[in-house]
Amino acid sequence: PGPPFAPQPVPKRSRRRRIGLFGLFGFLALLLLAIVAIPLIFIAVITDGDFDFDDQEYVYRPTTVAEIPATITEDVGQIRLDLRNVDFDDVDVESPVEINIDLDLGRIEVILPEEVQVMVDAQSDLGDVTVLGSNDDGINPRRTLSQDDHKLELDLDLNVGEIIVSRGSSSAATTIEVD
Repeated sequence: PGPPFAPQPVPKRSRRRRIGLFGLFGFLALLLLAIVAIPLIFIAVITDGDFDFDDQEYVYRPTTVAEIPATITEDVGQIRLDLRNVDFDDVDVESPVEINIDLDLGRIEVILPEEVQVMVDAQSDLGDVTVLGSNDDGINPRRTLSQDDHKLELDLDLNVGEIIVSRGSSSAATTIEVD
């Protein structure tokens, strides 16, 4: 018989590499970085690194309900809709004024009169959304608001950038130059 402590054969190592905990977290960190960095690089290329959209500014300052555009659609720029001079007293709550704004890249700013009741659905794929002081930011931010007896409905859709809905006396509203 053989020795009591005979050497055992060494099992063959598998050629598969194991991904350790650090490798998995490293991969996920790189994936997250890519998800955030790729849209920012895309924006920088489109805007030549200048994120100021004042050159492509679309300003609407209606003075009557009839002058309010039902739809505003742009690719890149800053859309400002100043409704402070519009009187909504004659608008029936059964058929409120509907405004749809769609922008791919930039900023949407809507300034409301102090007294108008409003329903708002504001969403972005990537960016910052603020509706009457309530803020959401990051990926797919969204803010909704529905006030009773609203006479105005806003549907704001933005791919990348910032949406601000404020009342006439807010600090965001005072940045708009009045003609």
